[in-house]
Amino acid sequence: MSTENHLRQDSAEEAEGTPWPVEFERLLRRHCRFVAATDPIEPDAPMVALGLDSLATLVMILEIEATFSVAFPDAMLAGEQDSARGLWSLVSRLTAEQRSDPR
Repeated sequence: MSTENHLRQDSAEEAEGTPWPVEFERLLRRHCRFVAATDPIEPDAPMVALGLDSLATLVMILEIEATFSVAFPDAMLAGEQDSARGLWSLVSRLTAEQRSDPR
């Protein structure tokens, strides 16, 4: 299955009670050290509160880039990934932009 189809399929399968798809939820959970497996990830909690420091966030962003076939411009790496909701919003926007401009 192509990544684009994978993203579309997972987007249809939103993780229960979250604004993002199941695949993003799984990826987040692998990196959020302070969130128990049975606890929900608070969409607006700072990444630090979820257990990610700046290095862990960068590692997660690299995995997001590979999983969702997006590239984060360096200028976008500051600020928007401060929460899971902000990060998913950025991934969604980049996916849409990169799909419409397939250079």
